[in-house]
Parts: sequence; structure tokens; C-alpha cells
Amino acid sequence: SISLEPHLPNSAASAPWDDDGFALSPVAIVEDGTLHRLWGPQRFCYYLGVPPTGNVPNVSVRPGVKPLAELRERAALEVAAFSDFQVEPVTGDCGAEIRLAYRQPGRGAQPVTGGSVSGNLREVQGEMYLSRELQRGGAFLGPEGILFPRLSLSGVEGPG
Repeated sequence: SISLEPHLPNSAASAPWDDDGFALSPVAIVEDGTLHRLWGPQRFCYYLGVPPTGNVPNVSVRPGVKPLAELRERAALEVAAFSDFQVEPVTGDCGAEIRLAYRQPGRGAQPVTGGSVSGNLREVQGEMYLSRELQRGGAFLGPEGILFPRLSLSGVEGPG
């Protein structure tokens, strides 16, 4: 489930109104995996004929039920930092360059660098797991970790 929040504690993006002066309130976008409503500033919602939500600055994603430690038991590579994670919104194709990752996290983890992951989020969305633990960063509140069992991995370098 994903919602947009006008206020998150310690988020510099929090605001009671957007740049157009539209009063902001929480907006549930996705509920239990189903798109609940479209969102956007007044101008674009007017074009689409949907009720405006305003340009709500913060995103909140509901956590999963599995603890992060359990997700790490299954993971062979835990990515700590991507240079960028791109998703093609129509097809779901995605790809990202790995800046830092760890092989076998929690079991004598070995750092690895370089390489990339790619795949299609629509094909793996039913198999991904969100951690129970939450993280807060900037305008985001959501799961600390996500497990994708079937993304392709290429070019990872590091100790054997």
C-alpha cells in the first residue's frame, strides 16, 4: 500500500499547501496492491477529469510482514547503494548500476562493486517481499529492505 502524505516527521518537503496554493491532505494511492486513485496537481487532474490531490510531497509505503533478518537469509547479494534505479513506467522493465553490495550478508559478508541488475517489475512483483522494519529518509517512509528473487545480475566484481 502506498500513500502520499503532506507531513512526515523530519521531512523538509512537508507542507500544508502545494505551490499552487492547494490545501494538501493524505491520499491513499494503492491499497493492498490495487490502484485506488490517480493523483496530481490541479492542472493535470483537471485535464484527466479526476479530483485533484495537489502535489503531495512525501511518500509512505506500508511495511511487509517478514523481518529483514529473514529476507537476508535468502539473499545471495544485498545491494546497499545503486547509482540510479530506472523503471520504464509502461512496460515495467527496470535496471540499475550497483555502486556497493554485499555477497552473503550476515554470513561473513564480502563487499562487491560494479555490475548491474535488470528485469521486469511486473513479472516479479508477486514474488517480492518487503521488510517489516521501516526506514525514513527525506520524503520517504517505507520498508528498510526489499527482496527480489528473480532479477538478473551481471558484471559483479569483488573477492571470490
